[in-house]
Amino acid sequence: MTDRPTDTGDLTEERARAVLASEGHATREIQALTLTVLAVTEAAGPFVRIRGALRGTVVHADWTLPNLAVRLTVPALDGGDPASRIYTVRTFDPATETIELDVLRHGHDSPMMRWIEEVRPGDVVPLVGPRPHFVPHHESGRPALLLADDSAVAALYSIFRQWPDGARGVAYVRTAEQAVIDELDAPADVEVIRVDGPLLDAAREAPSGTTLWAAGERTEMRAIRDHFRRERGLPRGAVRPYGYWQAATDSTAVDKRRLAHFGVLMERGESFAEVDDLDI
Repeated sequence: MTDRPTDTGDLTEERARAVLASEGHATREIQALTLTVLAVTEAAGPFVRIRGALRGTVVHADWTLPNLAVRLTVPALDGGDPASRIYTVRTFDPATETIELDVLRHGHDSPMMRWIEEVRPGDVVPLVGPRPHFVPHHESGRPALLLADDSAVAALYSIFRQWPDGARGVAYVRTAEQAVIDELDAPADVEVIRVDGPLLDAAREAPSGTTLWAAGERTEMRAIRDHFRRERGLPRGAVRPYGYWQAATDSTAVDKRRLAHFGVLMERGESFAEVDDLDI
């Protein structure tokens, strides 16, 4: 998960912690930490890589899972309110308590795009997390199909680092540069294919008999979900898509809808277990 234009609105740290801790994927207490920036480097493709040290009480067991989400609060360089962002942890090093986050450069002005141009080693930002996110569902005899765009490359990388021995898979990644594919360093049993067109097309052309993990643009992820649930008849547990951003929609609106929805459920004391984020 990586940056799309979002402002803070009502996304206070306390509010974010409550929602992150309560979304159905979290089973551990969310930690309020800070991230001290150690290095800012250019990565493959359109990414800027931030390596930083976690400061505070770091529970190592919570940070060793694949596909973890964290929320950063970065300063608004124009003097406005700080901006809240959700990112996927690319790597965690328990020996140094450091993480890597990849920021996707895009064509829109946003606090994060301005921040990555100004951030320097030694800068400190608040961080809330981690929250375990969806990972592929593995079944004996059934390969896993993975679909991802640039916004989900860090998630895919972290998933590959803990890929089960002997599990087969094929991943279609929509990205402009082969270097992004090469840097994924996929497991031997996973074939990675770069695509230029819609992930939905790749989904429709993919062979049957797979489980599904997918992450990318929300509307496309919804269509992919419906294809595998309705047309292919896969059970819900075998279909795991998630929308990281939405075309033609400021992420502020998506984030606030999500927070408002979960806030209502929290107030009612209702379970989040059956909530599908793509329906929010």
